Amino acid sequence: MSSCTPAAKKILDAIMAEKGNNRCIDCGSKLSVDWASVNLGVFFCIDCSGRHRSFGVHISFVRSVTMDKWDDKQLAFMKAGGNKLCKEFLKEHDSYDFPQAQRWASKGAEKWRQKLRAQVESSMKKKKKKAASSSESESDSSSESSSCEEEVAVVVKKVVKKEKEIKTPASHLPKKSQVVNDLIDL
Repeated sequence: MSSCTPAAKKILDAIMAEKGNNRCIDCGSKLSVDWASVNLGVFFCIDCSGRHRSFGVHISFVRSVTMDKWDDKQLAFMKAGGNKLCKEFLKEHDSYDFPQAQRWASKGAEKWRQKLRAQVESSMKKKKKKAASSSESESDSSSESSSCEEEVAVVVKKVVKKEKEIKTPASHLPKKSQVVNDLIDL
């Protein structure tokens, strides 16, 4: 079984430390609140995690805070959500006081999932744009390293071209040390 990376664990711990996230959103328990629904952005206990799993991933995509790997998008859902915000949203949409299965399949819960999805997609697009603009400025400042990389690429192409031109059995190809020396000379 894979485990949560230290970086993801640090982020999840910070999110879980926020008010309301240290209690199960469904039963209010403080014990074993080590489970989360990614698409709902909420935390819950081990007992309620089994129920959430039974709803299906379209309703509640369940992950262990400690045992599962988390990608950036999943972490973004958790950052955007939270038990307190979700609870308030569901109360505003008259969906919180339903029994557990009905609550998470309700129109209010679907609106919450859509709201989170829109927030996450928006933030991911902004990150991509920011990364693209910063990589452009980095490429300007790192022209020396890119020219070095280009030299290596040219050398590799020359070696490959020489190997193709020879088209002889492997025993007649230049020895590895000879290729390395040719790379060093360039």
